[in-house]
Amino acid sequence: MPISSLLAVSATVLDHNRSEAASLPQQERILDGTLSVSAVQPIGESVRISISAEALNAAAKHQKAEQNKNADIDDSDLPDTMKGLLKRIRELREQLEQKQLELQQVMADQKLSESEKEQKVSRLQGEVAALSGAVASAMQDLDELMNSKNISADQKKTAGFLLMK
Repeated sequence: MPISSLLAVSATVLDHNRSEAASLPQQERILDGTLSVSAVQPIGESVRISISAEALNAAAKHQKAEQNKNADIDDSDLPDTMKGLLKRIRELREQLEQKQLELQQVMADQKLSESEKEQKVSRLQGEVAALSGAVASAMQDLDELMNSKNISADQKKTAGFLLMK
């Protein structure tokens, strides 16, 4: 049997074992403040993930902060479609700021060769352009929505205020 056939059979068995492991029941244990989750497998290797109490607390705080970040939008009297667009615009603007910061860092990085720097700058400029386009598109959608629906002047002011945050 050729070696390529053996490798294909091995890959198939590994894929089967992974999918089978995903469907198996899991065991959870907490020891010394660490949560351990293990897939129960009758034969072979098991999957084990340990998450510290500090990591669980940090994840919970992050999730709560993310939910509270858009509380002002959720609490407004705007239609749900407008709320969704406002949230999307905020998210896109945040991503754009992060990419612009990353671009500045790459441009200032003296450790990169010129070719590496050019490649990274080019990639990041493309991402910045795509995010800028997405923000513009979402803003246009919001503008069209505000002009096509029966949106009150107060709701338009609220939307404008929320956009500025």
